[in-house]
Amino acid sequence: REANKLSMSSSERDLVRALNRILDRVGLERVARLEDFDSLLLLRIFRRLFIGIPSGVLTEPKSREQHERNFNACVDHLSRTVLMMDLSHIDGAQLAHSDLEATGNLLEILDELHEIFHGEGAPAAGTPPRRVRGAGSPETAPRSSRYG
Repeated sequence: REANKLSMSSSERDLVRALNRILDRVGLERVARLEDFDSLLLLRIFRRLFIGIPSGVLTEPKSREQHERNFNACVDHLSRTVLMMDLSHIDGAQLAHSDLEATGNLLEILDELHEIFHGEGAPAAGTPPRRVRGAGSPETAPRSSRYG
């Protein structure tokens, strides 16, 4: 684990810290690497922030293309439904490839939305109650290695 930290750039470490801050706020398990931020984790964050997930997402994506599709659906949902602003600078393919700029932009938006909905630094206890879902739900699906 320590070797992994040394191999990450300072920008990557900053993004992992930002992601873990969001995960802590919404009551989800922390990650060690930026590559752990896949579309299933984003869907789990969405469920906690918005008590639901965008329509059209795959609850068990297996390939990079399926994760790209989910990332795009989430960004599109944020753009059209939540923020009502253009987010074309954040692309699902970039997110699926752990692009630092796209990931940083998305994490900044999620952090700000958490502050709006739950107050700055709100504890995980202030998040919506967890819903019980079926086995195919992103909330209950097992975390697997990236795209494989």
